[in-house]
Amino acid sequence: GPLVHIFDGAANRLLRKVGIEPVEELHHGATLEELGHLIGESHEQGELPKETAALIDHALEFSERTLDEVMVPRVDAVFVRRDATAAEAVDLIAKHGHSTYPVLGDHPDDVPGVIGVRELMRLPAAALAATTAGALARRPLLLPDTLPLPDAVEQLRERDEEFAVVLDEHGGVAGIVTYEDIAEELVGDIADETDTVIEVAVPDGDGWLVDAGRRLDEIAEVTGIELPEEEDYDTVAGLIVDRLGRFPAVGDRLTVDLADGGRALIDVRTLDRHVPERVRIQQTAEEPA
Repeated sequence: GPLVHIFDGAANRLLRKVGIEPVEELHHGATLEELGHLIGESHEQGELPKETAALIDHALEFSERTLDEVMVPRVDAVFVRRDATAAEAVDLIAKHGHSTYPVLGDHPDDVPGVIGVRELMRLPAAALAATTAGALARRPLLLPDTLPLPDAVEQLRERDEEFAVVLDEHGGVAGIVTYEDIAEELVGDIADETDTVIEVAVPDGDGWLVDAGRRLDEIAEVTGIELPEEEDYDTVAGLIVDRLGRFPAVGDRLTVDLADGGRALIDVRTLDRHVPERVRIQQTAEEPA
């Protein structure tokens, strides 16, 4: 497979790069089993760092896995209706935090396209309410659920896509998959061990630095600031996009009324694929009547 060819000489070079001399050369066209043996022997005799050995082990497993093992099943996927407005699609992105969504047609196996930040950012704000998701959607990349992950990566690259619709053997929609889903499968537990967890909120002078992907009730529990809730959103990011009517830019500021009669100033600090990631919230004094 493609990954074996990548590792034919790269495994030997990788071992030497971290200061380990392979116990034997890996010949061209070696099998996955032979590569695994080389890694194991080099780890035992040369004390190959655990993280490096684990990464290569994950790469070996990765080459044997297929899309049905990493995809998000259809029942768990979030769809945008074809007749939904672009404004509704913006709200959906803010609520769920993903950058791309499948567009649902007349029945569950009808996915005529996909829509995401890429399409919505090109649309003038004034046109959001008058344009449908179906009109904006781009042609989906369709991949079989039996496709090996390295081949899926290659097809995503060829199409310059980060998202694909996965089909079962009957041509029905089995699920969806993103580059991120596949990358997580490759890196696996190694990334989990080094992930930096963003706290709900941390004090910042007379305000709070907040994870905008958190629910409003989580923010209230930590900060005591009860931001206004509506059906269209349940996170701080959703609130910001809803009030602005567009995706924000770093430095955007808005003021919202609080249930207790006060007000809060929200300052967008960082973005993740155009969706607010970190914001600063400061409660301000109630304005005089």
